[in-house]
Amino acid sequence: MVARILESSWKVRRGPNSSRSSASYWSVTKGDFRDLEPFVETESAGRRPGQGRRRETTPNEDRYLVLTARRHRNMKATHLQQHLRSATGTTVSTQTVRNRLHGVSLYARKPMLCVRLTSRHRRDCREWATEHVNWRRNEWSNVLFSDESRFSVHSDNRRIFIWRDRGSRNNPAFACTKVSNFAVGESWYMVASPLTGAQTSTSFDIGPLTARRYREEILRPIVVPFAAAIRDDFILMDDNCRPHRTNLVEALLFEEGIVRMEWPACFLQT
Repeated sequence: MVARILESSWKVRRGPNSSRSSASYWSVTKGDFRDLEPFVETESAGRRPGQGRRRETTPNEDRYLVLTARRHRNMKATHLQQHLRSATGTTVSTQTVRNRLHGVSLYARKPMLCVRLTSRHRRDCREWATEHVNWRRNEWSNVLFSDESRFSVHSDNRRIFIWRDRGSRNNPAFACTKVSNFAVGESWYMVASPLTGAQTSTSFDIGPLTARRYREEILRPIVVPFAAAIRDDFILMDDNCRPHRTNLVEALLFEEGIVRMEWPACFLQT
């Protein structure tokens, strides 16, 4: 069948309307027959040389972009574009840079944020976990847990992206460490809950949490009544942020006879 089509196409090839004549002869459209012409000329179904748009980068330049992105994970596409131009003299768009990286499964993603831990932090956390590993429900029911969350009312312009492969988010090499602190324009929200199921919450307006606000808006109206209800076995669990460890707070806890659970610095909170 193919041989007959080839023979027919070569017979009418020299005519003024060769494609149309051959298509009409075999009762197919002109477009279908035009798709067969490359096979007629080259006897191959592959793409003819020089066909289509020329790639803006060579394989060596593509490899240079990939290696540079892997060595400098937080480098932006604009900087990769500049590096390529200075190294090879080739100017491409930032979208072309992204396309080359996407071709090897490198995508710009937000890095995982984690707290910078030292050997002392790890040792303290391990000792705390060992000390409380055998606590039962009746012991934990006397503990008032508290935690805070921050809500920013302004957009975060300090976003950092890194080039990484799929499934590599938890790789320590791609994580960014930071020291937790409150920025301007953030509100603060606390939830206090014992293991018995009771729960209470409070929130602050925009602004930082101070020791005085912590004492007047958290400890007196929430913690002290819980301590009075549980009595001598009551234990308060709070973290080590500065407002929780001031003399004002320590004086109130001593006055009310509230025992505080020792909480290691930078301890994991879920």
